[in-house]
Amino acid sequence: MNIGFYIDSLKGEPDTIALYKELNELVESDEVDDISLFYNQVDFNPENPKFGLFNASEAWCFTGTMIANSVRNAMMAMNMINKFKLVYLYNKNDKNIFELLSLPESVPILANTEEEAKYIYRVSGKPVKSTVKSIKDIVEVMK
Repeated sequence: MNIGFYIDSLKGEPDTIALYKELNELVESDEVDDISLFYNQVDFNPENPKFGLFNASEAWCFTGTMIANSVRNAMMAMNMINKFKLVYLYNKNDKNIFELLSLPESVPILANTEEEAKYIYRVSGKPVKSTVKSIKDIVEVMK
């Protein structure tokens, strides 16, 4: 299974550093065939990646499951002509409900907590496919 993550920036903030660490662990565990991290903005990150880093413009050649961590990134990925399955991982910083409403039903939504899943359903009427606590949970749900 090929898995890709689409994030805004590689900047060494706590969330991004935690993502690097989890992806590095996943690479070492051999649970997936390949991991790619796509980004909109390059920046310094103190973690050493053991996976491929690519500008979002390179996502056209990716095949597998693409997880976008913002609605804007999900919408951008939807406009790419490719053979990846798009998934949106809810980000509580996505405050624009209209963007969430604009996601088509064909894009599964994942949430980190039951509370987030209930909120998503309440404001959008869209069911959450699953709640996930870690990257490994995402991989299990997507298999």
